[in-house]
Order: sequence, then C-alpha cells, then structure tokens
Amino acid sequence: MNKVSIIIPTYNRFSFLTEAIESIFLQTYTDYELIIVDDGSTDETSQIKEIYPGQLKYIFQKNRGASAARNRGIRESNGKYICFLDSDDLWKKNTLEVQVENMERETEFSISYTDEVWIRSGVRVNPR
Repeated sequence: MNKVSIIIPTYNRFSFLTEAIESIFLQTYTDYELIIVDDGSTDETSQIKEIYPGQLKYIFQKNRGASAARNRGIRESNGKYICFLDSDDLWKKNTLEVQVENMERETEFSISYTDEVWIRSGVRVNPR
C-alpha cells in the first residue's frame, strides 16, 4: 500500500494533463499511487494510459462533474493520505514531501492544503 493516493480528475484537458502528470513524476517523495479519473472526456484523454503504461491507474466514467470524479478516485484509492491535483495544475518538486512531513508531524490535523500561485501570461496574478 502506498502512503499517498494522488487523484487527478479530468475532463477534456488532454493538452494539460501530461504536464500535470510529469510534475508528479518529478516529486522528491515517491511513495504514492497516481489515479486519473476521466470524467467522460471526448478528446484524446484516454491515450494517457498508453503514454504512461503501468505508471498510473486510469478510470473512465460517464460525465458527472469534478466532485464525482474526485469521489470515484477516493473509492479506488489505497493510500493513507489523499491528495488532489487538478489536471491543469502543476506541483513544485517537493510538494508531496512537505505535505507528508507536515501531516506526520502534526497528527492532530486530518487535512491540509497548500498555497497556490496563479500565473497568467508569465506573470503572477494572485497576492502573496
């Protein structure tokens, strides 16, 4: 059993999905399983299982929305911790390492999240 289950819900975002997946494969923390829940995509998203054979679990379901896709991913997961990444987002290389260290150290908490950086046309647009 992996310590972390990473769930990426996606719908017609094949053009972004490979970058999101690559940001996971670059993580300094590697005790994870990756679950892609395709929420009824009509683009090339299903090809992701051929691009990364044996490296992720691909699940296709009828389109029911991002929340239903996340819940499906949770049901299919085996990790102690659940992490969500949107299919058009990226993680810094140490995101999982920092999150797991904090969850292991601060055991009174059952949930955590990270700050996000919004980039538009190469410029950060959200306040720090």
